[in-house]
Amino acid sequence: MPVHATHDMFPDAHHDEQARQDFVRMFKLQVQGAFGPGNRVLYEKKVKPAFERATQRPPKSRSEVRKAMGREPYNKMWSALLRTSQELLYESVGPSVERQLPALQRRAKAYAGRRGTLTLDPALKIPSYHAAVNIHCKPGGYHAELHNDGDIYAGAEYDRTVHMYLMGAMGPNNDDFGRSAAKWLGGTTRRCRSTACSTWDVPSATPPWRGATSIPMRRSTRSMSPRRVCATPTPVPKR
Repeated sequence: MPVHATHDMFPDAHHDEQARQDFVRMFKLQVQGAFGPGNRVLYEKKVKPAFERATQRPPKSRSEVRKAMGREPYNKMWSALLRTSQELLYESVGPSVERQLPALQRRAKAYAGRRGTLTLDPALKIPSYHAAVNIHCKPGGYHAELHNDGDIYAGAEYDRTVHMYLMGAMGPNNDDFGRSAAKWLGGTTRRCRSTACSTWDVPSATPPWRGATSIPMRRSTRSMSPRRVCATPTPVPKR
């Protein structure tokens, strides 16, 4: 299932890059399809009965389940393989995006002023819940910039990796969320607000305001479809 470019800003892949990415795709399918279901069998047949014998009650929370499952070699194997597949995802896509980044940058700049406006606040501080870790194992998270000249690497890389991760389930343009929402609303809405950190598109017929905090992701999104992009982070309620 090759990932072919579907718009001007979608990163392509040459033969060897595609071969590596196809391996990662099949590896993820194997981990989830062949090994993932075994966790339910492990829990129902071994972990849950053992927990109930030891405590005289069933598990009360996912934390208890996770702690009990985490002791099992099978679950450790599955978890390690899944983590490895996620790291391989970025290792296979990243270099191919870097190779064509100059061309993607030129295309993005060519769209400047033609597809809405983008206002960025240089004083915006990335919230710690975004910046403290590499979310989804994405190197640098969603905020790292490779250079200071309108970088879009994070968005371009994401566009291709999410297509691979979801096996194309969001459609050729990764826009199923937006299209489904527009269809549910009857296709009559003129403006939507989406609070997200990604390039998931809403169709051009319903341009959204996006609430992403990642500057390179917002630049990338802006170059794909007509939209205005806002630069206000979504607060997370304190616990």
